[in-house]
Amino acid sequence: MLIIKQLSAIIAIILAFLLSSCKNEFKSDDYTAYFGGEVTNPTSPYVLFCKNSDVIDTIEIDENNRFFVKFDSLSPGLYTFKNEPEYQYVYFDKNDSIMVHINSKDFDESIVFCGRGDEKNNFLMELYLKNEHDKSNLFEVFDYDIPKFNKNIDSTYKLAKKFYTTKKEELKWSDEFDMYAKSALDFHYYSKKELYPVIHKARTGVDILDNLPNNYYDFRKNIDFNSSDLANFSPYVMYLSNMLNNTGSINYHNHFSDIDLALKQTSTSLILRTP
Repeated sequence: MLIIKQLSAIIAIILAFLLSSCKNEFKSDDYTAYFGGEVTNPTSPYVLFCKNSDVIDTIEIDENNRFFVKFDSLSPGLYTFKNEPEYQYVYFDKNDSIMVHINSKDFDESIVFCGRGDEKNNFLMELYLKNEHDKSNLFEVFDYDIPKFNKNIDSTYKLAKKFYTTKKEELKWSDEFDMYAKSALDFHYYSKKELYPVIHKARTGVDILDNLPNNYYDFRKNIDFNSSDLANFSPYVMYLSNMLNNTGSINYHNHFSDIDLALKQTSTSLILRTP
């Protein structure tokens, strides 16, 4: 019932632009897209629509707390929308028409997408909230010994991956979107592995780095540490930050290789140049 109430105000907007465009087929070279919605309790009079750190459009919120914009040409990809100081991601495929409901007092938890392109964005939002809930329960987990810790995070990852796989098969989203969906899944898991030695020592006083299994960091072999596509995606940036914090222990542990040192240097460079 709550979601229905949240969506009721923006359904009228969706109908308005769909009725005006449904008679026309999109042409192969047509990259028209729409973005709009409603902001309850707005914290600023505008919604900023951005690509990476660049503001593409400043969309005014009207007296009914609604906003709407038509893009004559919008390249497919990941964007952000902001009612400052909060922001979230929205992914556009070609010719998507996406509407969103936001309540600034409960920003992330309130977001609901609808319209053409809504399902993949609702998935990304749901996965984000699952990861945030998982983070809130992590501190006790970081106290576990190595086998218990690995069992816990592997079990959580397995459940999240099942959710991801089910939605991917159901929605049949593009490879470009999958890069972000899979990254949101994987880098949350990888961050926990990077954080474990650091937080475990801080909380228990026990340094377990030398006792980690030899294959503990094997996942790093599959990471592109120079990905320009992910350079502004927060799960990736947070992972690099966590890895950098972890590899700070290089100064007093002697089992780090030249590869580990190179990863530290690369991640430092990426973090410094990321807004």
